[in-house]
Amino acid sequence: NPLINPYEAYKAFSAFQFWNGFVLFDGAFTRAADLPRHYLFQYLLVKLPDLMLLSVFLGIGLGAYRLVTRPAAIPRLHLSQHGFLIFAIVFPPTYAILSGAIVYDTVRHFLFIIPVIAVVSGVTLHQLVLLAERTRPRIAPLALAAIALSLSVQLWINVRLHPHQYVYYNSFAGGLAGADGIYETDYWANSYKEAVERMLAFVERTEPEGYSTKEYRVNICGPFLSGAHYLPENFKVVPSPQEADFFVAFTRVNCHKSVLGPTVASVNRMGVLLSVVKDLRTDPVEPDSDG
Repeated sequence: NPLINPYEAYKAFSAFQFWNGFVLFDGAFTRAADLPRHYLFQYLLVKLPDLMLLSVFLGIGLGAYRLVTRPAAIPRLHLSQHGFLIFAIVFPPTYAILSGAIVYDTVRHFLFIIPVIAVVSGVTLHQLVLLAERTRPRIAPLALAAIALSLSVQLWINVRLHPHQYVYYNSFAGGLAGADGIYETDYWANSYKEAVERMLAFVERTEPEGYSTKEYRVNICGPFLSGAHYLPENFKVVPSPQEADFFVAFTRVNCHKSVLGPTVASVNRMGVLLSVVKDLRTDPVEPDSDG
């Protein structure tokens, strides 16, 4: 039911009020219910890839200019198609903001508009290349080369972030390093799988005789299933750090600073810390130099 179900979804989303924890935004920890109305739009500005963001703004600007100066030259079909794309991008977040919905954790509640934004970006870039071919034929290959270079840079960043691509920030935020401490990074502890693997490697290296038989107790900060799923049977999750041999923590709300102890493993991307493993036993041992 494409006419009724979107309305029902938006109505349900506007009542999405069950969580009011602290989130990091503009360098400060703020309750989700107290975040400013521009929260989502600002995150889109710093999370979307540079080429996509610039081409969308350029496409909307050029489209608006043509609509004002030469409306009769625009085919009605193109006008309706492009208008619907813009509506599909603008309406969902605008409706959520005006309805007072609680939005948090960057843009994850609005991932469904990203493909539409990508379509607008692709249409704009295609039209720009066609325009260059008609008016400046010598520039067209340079335009294609610039697009290819930008996509190559984006691909290389994704490779470096893998498998934590969702912590990406564009150059307007100064990249991931510039966003660290200003915006959320690994807010759902995706890096816990890697942190647990590093912890297991550390224990196997330092205690090879007891690694597979001795029971170890692990306390995991935040979404514990993100790490507990990868623990062997002899590694037991306990509810508090006081009971634990190891403490696994991401950097959200400074969880990694909440418990003292030597860091024996860490997960980093592009120079930014995502999560740590701390040894809480009486006798600290040599840190994991690969962390």
